[in-house]
Amino acid sequence: MKESGDKQFAYRMSKKGRSGMRALLYMCAQTSVLHDEHLKNIYHRHRSKAKITNRQLA
Repeated sequence: MKESGDKQFAYRMSKKGRSGMRALLYMCAQTSVLHDEHLKNIYHRHRSKAKITNRQLA
């Protein structure tokens, strides 16, 4: 979330490019968080600080 004065902007994933590639990258990121202990620790640390959501994972 970005704030500028009295306005707030939410960052969103770009819809440009190939949707299949975006879906593949998202699934790879999800699998990595589930099975790799190092990435799992990073994910949970950022998640606890509310810096990352599932939508932002990819």
